[in-house]
Amino acid sequence: MSLNVFRGGSVKLKRRRLRAASSSRVTVATPLSWPTKLCLVALLAGASAGIGIWIYQQSRAFSGLDIEDARRKLVEYQGQVQVLAAERNVLSAMANSAESELTIERAAQRQLAAQVKQLEAENARLKEDLSFFDSLLPNATGPSGVAIRRLKIDQVGPNQLRYRLLIMQGGKSDHFSGVLQLVISGLQEG
Repeated sequence: MSLNVFRGGSVKLKRRRLRAASSSRVTVATPLSWPTKLCLVALLAGASAGIGIWIYQQSRAFSGLDIEDARRKLVEYQGQVQVLAAERNVLSAMANSAESELTIERAAQRQLAAQVKQLEAENARLKEDLSFFDSLLPNATGPSGVAIRRLKIDQVGPNQLRYRLLIMQGGKSDHFSGVLQLVISGLQEG
């Protein structure tokens, strides 16, 4: 008998279970058709997705990641970039123009400097010629006799000199006869 207790109980217990099972009401449920089940699953999935999207957007708004604000800022920044790019292009064109003008002015300045140098050399030559021609004029009121009015010495080579000498007669005499002796003394290499 002890074996019966461990296996499932006594006979009395079995009878009670049978009575309880026969006396309980049994309801028969009609199964739902598959389109109805599909609609219920789709409705449940849609509601879950909607709640998920709502929670996602609320969390983004709460954290400061508003998509519309970001798009608005993006459009604003793109406009600023376009304005700055246009301004940069204008300034770049102005800088290129200024650089070209500066190059032209430097070239003109070099040409003017060369012209000034050339004109100064020509002015010195003209002054020399003027003093030469001025010295050619006879001086009737000065002392009479022969005088060296001008002497110019140019070095032609390492051991050659060329000289030009202007001898003039002062006073009123018409004729001169004489000898010129030119003696040059110098020191070379100490």
